[in-house]
Amino acid sequence: MTGKVGARLGRPSREGSAAVPWRFSLGRVPINCDGYDRSGTYWGIGAPLYRYAAEGPDSESDEPEGYFRAANRDTAKAELRSRYPLGRFFR
Repeated sequence: MTGKVGARLGRPSREGSAAVPWRFSLGRVPINCDGYDRSGTYWGIGAPLYRYAAEGPDSESDEPEGYFRAANRDTAKAELRSRYPLGRFFR
């Protein structure tokens, strides 16, 4: 088996510059007992899945957006802060 069969897992992420003061929204993605989100994307079973999306100070920046797993929201925020030290979070 070559590993080239089947659908990709999850969705792609887009990273941005760590030198930009991004404003992040961060939310937990509901996953059902079979490992799928509401749109039918397969993520598997494991730690909670979080989605982040950023808004930058200008529209010319490639805004970060993506997914990762973390034990809880505080851990997820710490992970984003490690990647984007100037970042802040919407409430």
